[in-house]
Amino acid sequence: MPDSLNVTTYAAPTQVEGTTADGQAVYLRFRWGHVTVDVDGVRVVSEQISDDLDGVMTAQAALRLARAAAGFQAAQAELASALAAARRPLERDAETDQPMTRDMAAWLRGGTS
Repeated sequence: MPDSLNVTTYAAPTQVEGTTADGQAVYLRFRWGHVTVDVDGVRVVSEQISDDLDGVMTAQAALRLARAAAGFQAAQAELASALAAARRPLERDAETDQPMTRDMAAWLRGGTS
């Protein structure tokens, strides 16, 4: 299914609203030379990109930026999920390593734990 991102106003401000193909809500606004993009209610872009009189962005540029920001947000979420999955077994190993470290230290001192 294609996204439903549309330019809703073209000038002062330029705005894009809609949903990506994977269901992310996107809102872009460009006014006073400042562009913001929110993806699922999270601000992922907030930049002054021109002087404070600008409020017109081409539809092509606005849609491209909105889609790129949504892709960036999705990539961040995937990265966080992948890191969490990689971290879980390491955390379990760390729990196991603590008693082994104490046992090894005791053994090196000539005692038992």
